[in-house]
Amino acid sequence: MTDILIRLAQTIENRKNGGDEKSYVSELIQSGSEKCAEKFGEEAVEAIIAAAKRDKKNLTEELLMFFFTCLSCFHHVMLISNLY
Repeated sequence: MTDILIRLAQTIENRKNGGDEKSYVSELIQSGSEKCAEKFGEEAVEAIIAAAKRDKKNLTEELLMFFFTCLSCFHHVMLISNLY
């Protein structure tokens, strides 16, 4: 599991620095801290709603987006840059 998180963090870092303005990560990070926090909250709420509906497929997708957005937001504030 640790390897997956490290690879995901590296992918986010590459996209953050890659200059691809069309990437979700690049767009999210460039939008600033408030937008990052907003997207993080949105993904959390969507995951909770999917869980309440017992929709396993949607819950899986929303949890993946939640974690991806979480790591992207942490990269924005440089909290995990030194993990790998």
